[in-house]
Amino acid sequence: PGWRLAGQSAREVAEIVSGMGKEDVLILYGLDASLFIEIDEGNLRSGPPRKGKDGRYHLRGKLTVITGIQLELLLDNLATILLACGDRQVVIVTPVPRFWIQCCRKHAIQGTAEQVKEDRERILRELGKFRRALTGMVMKHKLSRTVRLVNPLTVLEVADDAAGIEALMLDQVHWLSGCYEMLASKVLQEMKEWKAGKRRMLLD
Repeated sequence: PGWRLAGQSAREVAEIVSGMGKEDVLILYGLDASLFIEIDEGNLRSGPPRKGKDGRYHLRGKLTVITGIQLELLLDNLATILLACGDRQVVIVTPVPRFWIQCCRKHAIQGTAEQVKEDRERILRELGKFRRALTGMVMKHKLSRTVRLVNPLTVLEVADDAAGIEALMLDQVHWLSGCYEMLASKVLQEMKEWKAGKRRMLLD
């Protein structure tokens, strides 16, 4: 669902950002579509959730965050883009939970309320592991001076609150409009702080 960061798209973005102005800022938002897969044990299938004719994403298996070789490939593609940015500022908006809103009666969420809560907390832990892997990649390529991560869950003050996260969801993949406004304000703040720090460095 949505734009996915694959090898070809990564190279295309890298080519675009390499031609950006030196003061331009790259905001990477939309990695969520590359991160989530469902595992259908009945059909031995794994992949991104599929969109039905009703416009909803119907989960037929267990939702999880990519790991292993899939994660390595995603981080490699991200590195291709970040390295192409050179000294330009980059703000990465980290992924958030998706597909928590029930799609239909046929694919109703299984289990007790406690089991559902535990499963959603599992997703939050997996997203935390992804953020740590992302930070590790940034450090590996010595990009911490120009790359900043913004976690929407922290901005919205629901980092460890599964119920609070669901309350802010408009549908399976979108937030309520006010959430985007708060996130945009945080990204702008990061940009201003970075530029102010860069000016101080030049003065020094």
